[in-house]
Amino acid sequence: MKDMLTLMRFDFMLVRSIALPVLVAAVLLLTLGSLLLTPYAACYLVAIVATMFIVPLMGSEDRNGFSKLYGILPVTRQSIPRARFLYIFLLCLTTEAYSVLIAALSHALQLVRYMPGQDSPMIVMARKAFEDPVTTPVGTCVGTFLIIVIAFSYMEMMGQLLGRENEFKVILITLAVLTALTFAFLHLVDLGVIEPRLPELPATLAFRIPLWLGLNLAAGAIVAVFGGITAARVSVREL
Repeated sequence: MKDMLTLMRFDFMLVRSIALPVLVAAVLLLTLGSLLLTPYAACYLVAIVATMFIVPLMGSEDRNGFSKLYGILPVTRQSIPRARFLYIFLLCLTTEAYSVLIAALSHALQLVRYMPGQDSPMIVMARKAFEDPVTTPVGTCVGTFLIIVIAFSYMEMMGQLLGRENEFKVILITLAVLTALTFAFLHLVDLGVIEPRLPELPATLAFRIPLWLGLNLAAGAIVAVFGGITAARVSVREL
């Protein structure tokens, strides 16, 4: 675990000089936007943080020769990819917790009521966002986290296993497969072969909070599987 913490700190230091100023600006703007206009603004934080703190790391080992540095660090070979996946998960999880807190606080305070120009179209539209129950914006933040953390972990796994030079190709193929499956599903629905029926889940916090926690645990398990597969495959390679 100490090895992974060291590697995670190293990853953070690589991007902080560029990412931190953008992060501070984004957090301030989206926090104010969420508190004053719409609780849904906080949901964008996970995507921004992941883009600024994870994307620059993808391929940086090859471009900057960090593989040689990893080779002289007192860490095990398997801890290197595992640390990257733990970094991705904890970074997104921390941001999700903050976005959920801000979305819930925004919904509770509803400061939009005190904004000037209550009859303006923008304020009228903003007030409508607060008509949704608090579980809706909070659930949107959780859903955004699930999509981002799984997608970025998948890209990291594919990049390490198949090579960063093939990462864009893998993304295109994955998107093409998902698009084809979506169109096939919608076609079957139109033909009446499939009748999708989403269960009506209770909107109470007593039900949703355990559900959200369970989804976070499921996301962590998926990231752990991706990390385990990657570590098993790349550990046999030479640094």
